[in-house]
Amino acid sequence: MKLLSLKLENFQGIKSLEITSDGTDIEVRGDNATGKTTIGNAITWLLYDKPLDGGKNFSPKTLNGNGEEVHNLVHGAEAIFADAGQRLKLKKEFMEIWTKKRGASKSTFSGHTTEYYLNDIPVKAGEYAKRIEQICNPEMAKILTNPFYFPVDMKWTDRRELLLSVCGDITDELVIEAYSNLATLIDVLNSESGRITIDDYLKISKSTMTKINEDLKSIPSRIDEAEKAKPDVGDIYPKVFEKEIAEQEADIAELQRQKLNLENGKVDEALVEKKKEINNKLIQKSTEYAQLQNKEMSEQADALIKSANLVRDAECAYAKQAEKVAEIRNSISSKKKLQSELTEKYKEIVANQWAGETVCPTCGQELQPEKIEEAKATFNLAKSKGLEKINKQGSEQCSKAILEKLAVDLKLEETILAKIGEELKELQQAHQAALGLVKDPIPFADTTMGKALQAELDEITKQIDEPNNDIAPQIAKINGEIDQIKAKVSSLNDKLSDYKLAEKQELRIAELKLQEESLAAEYEKLEANAFLCEQFIKAKVSMLTDSINNRFKNVRFKLFDDQINGGLKECCEVLVPCAEGLIPFNTANNAGKINAGIEIIDALSKHWGVEMPLIVDNAESVTQLLETELQVIKLVVDEKYKELQINGGTEEWQQTA
Repeated sequence: MKLLSLKLENFQGIKSLEITSDGTDIEVRGDNATGKTTIGNAITWLLYDKPLDGGKNFSPKTLNGNGEEVHNLVHGAEAIFADAGQRLKLKKEFMEIWTKKRGASKSTFSGHTTEYYLNDIPVKAGEYAKRIEQICNPEMAKILTNPFYFPVDMKWTDRRELLLSVCGDITDELVIEAYSNLATLIDVLNSESGRITIDDYLKISKSTMTKINEDLKSIPSRIDEAEKAKPDVGDIYPKVFEKEIAEQEADIAELQRQKLNLENGKVDEALVEKKKEINNKLIQKSTEYAQLQNKEMSEQADALIKSANLVRDAECAYAKQAEKVAEIRNSISSKKKLQSELTEKYKEIVANQWAGETVCPTCGQELQPEKIEEAKATFNLAKSKGLEKINKQGSEQCSKAILEKLAVDLKLEETILAKIGEELKELQQAHQAALGLVKDPIPFADTTMGKALQAELDEITKQIDEPNNDIAPQIAKINGEIDQIKAKVSSLNDKLSDYKLAEKQELRIAELKLQEESLAAEYEKLEANAFLCEQFIKAKVSMLTDSINNRFKNVRFKLFDDQINGGLKECCEVLVPCAEGLIPFNTANNAGKINAGIEIIDALSKHWGVEMPLIVDNAESVTQLLETELQVIKLVVDEKYKELQINGGTEEWQQTA
């Protein structure tokens, strides 16, 4: 679509103006404040209801010399465009609404209204916008009419999305096919639960690696705890204890037999049998009681060991969390300090003003304005780069967002630390309570059953011993020997229990070491795959950037930033060529910016198959505009012309008074 003619009436200070171009390029020259930008504003206002710079609250109204609105005027703009071989006339009129209320003598201002015309036919705003959208939607129109809209005004995410839609994204499969060392990623990405992306796999693997690393750090302390909880049993094996216990119990049986033989030879058989029965029962119940006590003591020991392990694990977790909180606090402190230092440095650079020479030191004459401006530009460029470097360092290392994120992290980690502390206190209290419940076992002889059986045994023994006092010393001797052997058997049983506990701890240590080896192997595998994923991302970035940049002759695009940690961060920055190489769009001179914007517009216009008038404001800063088949409307500041000079089309026109 090309502009054939433009007509303005009472539009932003221009009382009346007509331009005829017949679709050719137009050059508008004039001093500052003569209305050059107003022409661009009128065209974009007709196309997408915004001024050329996209500013809000735009009004085409005219102001008087005091900056006050001139009332009761019709502010209008109309343009004729050539679109696909057809002429399309667009017209908009903006006017005030004055209402005379009932009973009032004068009308009062109550607002504004806009009237729309298509080929001189009055239409509603929606119908007007719909007709223009058939040619080009508002977003495309903003991009194609203003060289600065795409590189400056668009959000970087929208720029990136637009470039990808124009140039096409690159699939993961294409990247993997292009780099043979990435072939194993196919199996990594095809998990049992379905296909996952590189980004998802990196998130999952890094989270898993963090957990594995925490587990690996805790295993040595857990092994140490198991070692400390293992009783020292020397080199004797359980079968040695069991064999010795069996031998001692056989000796007891032999002594019991000798004792019975003595008793049977002197007393009533019935009493002897009765005593034997009671004694057997006493032995049986004593043994059962001892076994029960051993079981309870073993369970108590297991419970205490488990409780102690829980306390130690909680203490380790608390120490680790406290260390994490301290790290975040230190990070906040260092970043605040850096922020303060950067602020002071920024103020110093801002305060530094240009103080260069304006008079030639050799001849004493005033330097040419372009030399002064060149020196100022060099100074300002260095100052701008210095400020940009500080801003970049601040945004990357100590921005408000980073500090706020660290503050949130600190609050979260402190909450976790407090929770772990509460859990540790509860576990310590529970462990102390368990220790308080541990008591020495009551000997069977002191139990109710033991006392009853012993009393019964003593009574029958008394009956047997009364008429046979002569064998009493022998019986007493045998009983003493039996008691000694029983004490030895009890000691052996204690040692056997220690060995079983030591054996249990050895098994636990072996399990922990096996777990440590398995976790280390899994960590190495995840680390290797994560490295492949990072190589993949860098490869895809390179291919994607090349794919997009190959569609442009001079302009280039930076789609990713390298991070300190070796990762990549998405971005979309326009790079402009200069003598030193490529520089960011916002640091280029105005000529470089304009030509870069024209190259982007030219490429997008061809891709979409849509042409719009390309409006170049401040075109005086460009000695040679980039060649394009599009219609170019150049707005040039030229102090020689106190009224607009319009060159283009078939004639030269001047602004009418």
